[in-house]
Amino acid sequence: MRAALGEDQIALQDLARAVARDLGARSIAELPPAVDADRAWTVLAESGLLGVRADGGSVLDLEVCAEEFGAALSAAPFVGASLAGELLGPTDRRPVASLDGRVAVDALGADGVVLVHAGHAHLLDATDHVVTADRSRVAMRPGSDDLVSIRRTDDASFDAIAGVLFGADLVGVGTAAVLDAVDHACARRQFDAPIGSFQAVQHLLADAWVDLCAARHALRAAAW
Repeated sequence: MRAALGEDQIALQDLARAVARDLGARSIAELPPAVDADRAWTVLAESGLLGVRADGGSVLDLEVCAEEFGAALSAAPFVGASLAGELLGPTDRRPVASLDGRVAVDALGADGVVLVHAGHAHLLDATDHVVTADRSRVAMRPGSDDLVSIRRTDDASFDAIAGVLFGADLVGVGTAAVLDAVDHACARRQFDAPIGSFQAVQHLLADAWVDLCAARHALRAAAW
């Protein structure tokens, strides 16, 4: 695998970061339900990020973008919509994917839920909202109508891509958390010195950063 991102991927990462921050939360008051779902889908579509794969992009391209949406705590359903695209291809609807067939965990503003059943992708209407521990995301249930087969799909391939994207989301969240912790360690003073000058704090932050770098490289290797 390539150890570094190419120029196109760096440009895509910059675009995803700008969009994610535009749609992300800067305070608790900006978390769902105080999020404009229509605007989120419009911005995602107009930026071209929902068409990355249709335009010939790779799973690694999706992984790079997913990290940025995780880091921004964005409720915009980039991961959910991207996984739906893996199953359905381009569509005029707003579908997101469910991994277990019971709930779609990244579903802000979705009008449909895609799931895999018996080797086929099925599209159902999105119905009830589901409260989860993640306040930065909106989860929804698929409808209870009879499943109608849309297209055949490779379960193992879809599960692998889903694992990469949700892993990237977590790495993005972790990266932002460590960077915030570093800023706090530099600003917070104790005993007339920044707490970041204490070795115990430095070691905790360094160990967390090393773990995140290892996780990122593992995910990008898997995506590649």
